[in-house]
Amino acid sequence: MDAPVAALDELRRRVDLPENEDALFILLMNYEARFQPLYRLLSRRRRALAIFEWGHMPIRPPNKLVKLLRLVRDPRALATAMGAKVTTTVSRQLRLVKPFDLVFAAGEAAVRTHPNAKRIVPINLCDYDLFQAAAAGPRRLIPGRYGVFLDSNHAMNPDRAFIGLAPIDPPRYFGALNRFFGLLEKKLGVSVAVALHPKSSYGPEAFEGRAALKDATAALVRDAEFVLCHLSTSMSCAVLARKPILYVYTDEMARAMPECVDAMRDLSDYLGMATIALDHVRSPDEIVLPPVSPERYDAFKYGFLTSRESERATTRDIVLRELRRLGCCPKI
Repeated sequence: MDAPVAALDELRRRVDLPENEDALFILLMNYEARFQPLYRLLSRRRRALAIFEWGHMPIRPPNKLVKLLRLVRDPRALATAMGAKVTTTVSRQLRLVKPFDLVFAAGEAAVRTHPNAKRIVPINLCDYDLFQAAAAGPRRLIPGRYGVFLDSNHAMNPDRAFIGLAPIDPPRYFGALNRFFGLLEKKLGVSVAVALHPKSSYGPEAFEGRAALKDATAALVRDAEFVLCHLSTSMSCAVLARKPILYVYTDEMARAMPECVDAMRDLSDYLGMATIALDHVRSPDEIVLPPVSPERYDAFKYGFLTSRESERATTRDIVLRELRRLGCCPKI
């Protein structure tokens, strides 16, 4: 028997167990065509469905004409995309898949994603909770004034080749970063530290000996003068700490991952910050830290990170409270 079919049959068997009739099924994937069998199974059985909706950003969707032209060049991909669109639309209209019974939503954008949900519970993005915990800590990790770069592990990430993305040359990438860091340090009279990506395999040596710490992003941002980053949800910490942000990229990144660079520009425009092409900065005088706009930062905070209902609680406590209300985990 085909593995996906066998897995679906086993899931069907478990869903039909008497003890699961009143269970709450929390799905980790949103509704789309490839998950159609799962959603239709649970909808036919009238099971209660829940999902975590978070991670939204003020990023414009890809240009529809450009996307269509790309698909036209690949008839198989075009047919797959059209089939998926028809499948999901028809299934919703015919009520073959049910709306979510419960949505845990981080920010206004997440709430708007599920207009037909029976119940929406405001929560926080995980980065919001991490920053709140770090903000309460007294210990400063790096002495003196510094800015912090939020590492994204682009140059050394083996997943790039696995999913068919063009490689980023490590010497060229790190060389561009370190050259810019030097100009920035000269301009502002502060050091640059690095919040290492959790999956990175390098340390201070990649950044010419600059301080580089892992698993300390929120605390490093809390005490920094400014933040440098590519595209990462961890930049949410900079918004919460009201720090100026410089979105930086290399020419190689612009060629290899144009959608990522476009998204950086969208975030920069939304927050009133700056996007910098590192390879084209020649002098410290070209670097300017923009002032923080409290209004724009608050719009981002409540639009994508938290809500006025949830900002004084942790997502863990909110979720457990809701599950207890439903009778799902009375002993936790």
